Amino acid sequence: MPKQYLQLSNFSGGLNTKFDARDIKDDEITNVSNLQVYKPGQLFSSTASATEISRAAGTLVAGYGIKLFRSDTDLSNVALMLELLALADTADDSDTKIDFIENPFNTTGMGTRDATNFDDDTEEIDLGSGASANVIYYYVDGALRTCDAGGANVASNTANWYGFVKRGSSAFGGDINDWESKTNNLAAPVGTNSGITETGYAPTTSNAGVGFDIDLSISTADDDGLWESTTYELAQSYVYEGDQESLLTTYPETVTLSVNNYFENVYVGLKAAFDERIKGGRVYIRKQGSNDLWTLFLDIDFERGVRKDFGAQDYHGFSATSGAAYSHTSFTDATCVHNDDPTVNHDDDDGAIKVGMWVTGTGIQAGSTVSSVTSDTSFELSITTNGGSLTNTLTFHSGFTIKGPSIDTYESINGFSPDIGQISFGQAAGLFYKTANVCNMRTFVANVKYYKSTGSSETKLMPDRILYTPPGKYDTFPPNQFIDIGINDGEDFIALESFGTKLLAFKNSTLYIIDVTSFNDTEWFLESTHNGLGVDKPSAVVRTEFGICWARKTGIYAWSPSQGIVELSAKLDKNVAPMTGLSNPVVGFYPPDSQLLVVQNCGATSDALVYDFITKSFTELGTYTGAAISNMQNNQDNCIWLEGNDVKKYSSAQGSTAWILETKDFDFGNPGVLKRPLRLIVSYSTSSGVTVTSNYYKNGDGSPDGLDSSTWTTAANGGVKSIDLKGIGSVASLKFKFTATGNYQINDITIVYRTTRKSPSTGQN
Repeated sequence: MPKQYLQLSNFSGGLNTKFDARDIKDDEITNVSNLQVYKPGQLFSSTASATEISRAAGTLVAGYGIKLFRSDTDLSNVALMLELLALADTADDSDTKIDFIENPFNTTGMGTRDATNFDDDTEEIDLGSGASANVIYYYVDGALRTCDAGGANVASNTANWYGFVKRGSSAFGGDINDWESKTNNLAAPVGTNSGITETGYAPTTSNAGVGFDIDLSISTADDDGLWESTTYELAQSYVYEGDQESLLTTYPETVTLSVNNYFENVYVGLKAAFDERIKGGRVYIRKQGSNDLWTLFLDIDFERGVRKDFGAQDYHGFSATSGAAYSHTSFTDATCVHNDDPTVNHDDDDGAIKVGMWVTGTGIQAGSTVSSVTSDTSFELSITTNGGSLTNTLTFHSGFTIKGPSIDTYESINGFSPDIGQISFGQAAGLFYKTANVCNMRTFVANVKYYKSTGSSETKLMPDRILYTPPGKYDTFPPNQFIDIGINDGEDFIALESFGTKLLAFKNSTLYIIDVTSFNDTEWFLESTHNGLGVDKPSAVVRTEFGICWARKTGIYAWSPSQGIVELSAKLDKNVAPMTGLSNPVVGFYPPDSQLLVVQNCGATSDALVYDFITKSFTELGTYTGAAISNMQNNQDNCIWLEGNDVKKYSSAQGSTAWILETKDFDFGNPGVLKRPLRLIVSYSTSSGVTVTSNYYKNGDGSPDGLDSSTWTTAANGGVKSIDLKGIGSVASLKFKFTATGNYQINDITIVYRTTRKSPSTGQN
């Protein structure tokens, strides 16, 4: 019979261990390690992961601890767009601390806060005294949120907010332009340190950074006030970055209005320094002792000033002392005629002289105020206890007249009641969530230890609960905004991930897909439930451009809106290697080559699997990690993780490593007759001589026979290795196994053979 040729140049079908080695496609392979197969016509040895940069000695918890994000400002407050890598050290001075590496993929461009300066970096995040933390993050609206997701010492750690604050305001005695690390607590003002007075001029005292002093007077006119005749109580709040409002603190004082009276000469006083996240606050009013809604009374913005409603009302800007005492008016005589004395500088907004106005001047005792007004052009002084020497951080605004209630309420502004109890995870140490995701302008967290109900101070671990924020308020978690799924089902929520407006909520064994498209949360719905598709760690889930991907012991999966759930590992037998090593996976995505990286066990030395979305094929990377690793992060060019003290990145480039290639079992398209192999020809290239051991399996045998072990010489521009197969004899089927260590590329494999007229079963013609 004439010679025949079987040429193999495409192995992009990748691993197939699900089916018999004789029945798989010619472009599929039964065993592969450390070879990239996704390019037809090229099969090359893969580099191991590359170390991008090393940090100072630190301790990680497997599957947790890093976050890659972008900022417009570096850690030295320079307006420089760059990437920042947050890294947790879970045993730094018996604390859990997070520090940052600037430009982790450009070591020459790193700032001063680098991997060698962890302990000395004052900008580091300190979660608390508890070490061994399962640190997770979410980043949105320019700030990084950090939480211990239930580590061994979670009771000692507190949720954190870390972001860049840039704001100008005399309320702080200067501008803010810095990174701030704060407990993620949307705390309300302290009620006992600020109050209400009824004198009708700017407040005379204010404690630093603890709330807003109010001063007002009751109108003397009685014909056009729109307020009900009763006693009123007032309350105050803080407004934090992201327009997130705290709950309310009630003032100890009350005010009373008679029929048709109203408020006039309403002033606000405040004094630095406030928490840098606080950008202002609000004052509300309602009838004393009632359950009426709290109505907006004053809106305070540290940069713009004060206004009395959200309509067309302009802000009244703050004024600030520049010396010992504040003065609206300066003069030299104890009595003067306003329009005739050239030494008077009158700067009150409405041009009126008021009782209680503070004054200073030559010969005027400190603390002097206007005691009486003869006319609109002359006044008398008195020495009072009001006023006096104050620091240069006291600020107040010009007075308002408020004739009737606003239409805005606390509920209409925030979407929840101020009586709800608590609204932030940073309220106390030991509060936590085990997974977080930002979807459709809300933050979703699940498996929480939080306040068990509205208005309650009691906390409870709720593994079946998903909490969510109002739109755009990414740190505000009202206890009554929740989804409970699978209560008491023996499973906990482990991971949340989103794609578009679909939220994928993973428990240990079950996946729930929730549609959160609507702006109205009452219109959300559970789209589908999938048993047996849960995960063990948040790090086992990753979002890619192709959808959400995840790994568990039973397989590797993907979900997209167009295709639903697809098992990527459908061609891999769960009962044989490499799937049997998939015990504690962590998953990452490498955008440049559209590849999914699945490390089999993030807690120990481990192999990895790589799935190529273009060819829809798997290959294996043997002994890919040498120790426990963190979760994985990616930008458009890299997939990275922390391994020990090294930040490592995935590489699909050709490199030198130990590799294995095992082909399918070829019957040459004619299983009914015997074949006589003649020669094996391999076209290859390599930059240095590589010793390749070749083995063969005949007729489906499970054990290989030796064939050849020799050095395939340097062939940078291409070479050919020819191996004599005549000694094998006649076979029904044949497959090959190659093992080597080195930088290597196979272009194609050709098997030369002849068919016989003999049957494999009888050996007869």
